[in-house]
Amino acid sequence: MSSVTSEAIVLIAVIVGAVALSQSFLVSVSVLQDNAAASSTAMGDKIRTDVKVIYATIVNTTEARVWVKNIGTSTLFDSHIIDSDLFFGLNGDFKWYGYSDSGVGWNYTELGYGHGWIPGETIQISISTAEPIATGEFYVRYVTYNGVKSEYFFTIGE
Repeated sequence: MSSVTSEAIVLIAVIVGAVALSQSFLVSVSVLQDNAAASSTAMGDKIRTDVKVIYATIVNTTEARVWVKNIGTSTLFDSHIIDSDLFFGLNGDFKWYGYSDSGVGWNYTELGYGHGWIPGETIQISISTAEPIATGEFYVRYVTYNGVKSEYFFTIGE
């Protein structure tokens, strides 16, 4: 085999290696770009979301009500609200309550126009408990689907 043929084979091998290396580099850059875009979208969503628990009270021995205002700039729809978390109970002895149309848990009523929970509107949350609600200092924490939270403390009957 001549030196020209050997050099051609080596040159082809180097080119194939360079193409393979650059291709893997481009795939990695593309993955990083997609991750950065997804992270940016999630962060923007979180920045536009803000809520505030404005009032809470006990209705009867197994039901409490909480009013939460949307003070952010994004509209929250049913799926967003249902995916939220609610913590309620005596301060230091509270529990997580999941969304429930009936029975133990929480459900909500939009107090606005009914086209989603738009900025400036309030929802009324009804919490049904399994045990009777005692008197004392209570704690409520509402956490949106994307982690934005608001806390509220109130006292009943002491």
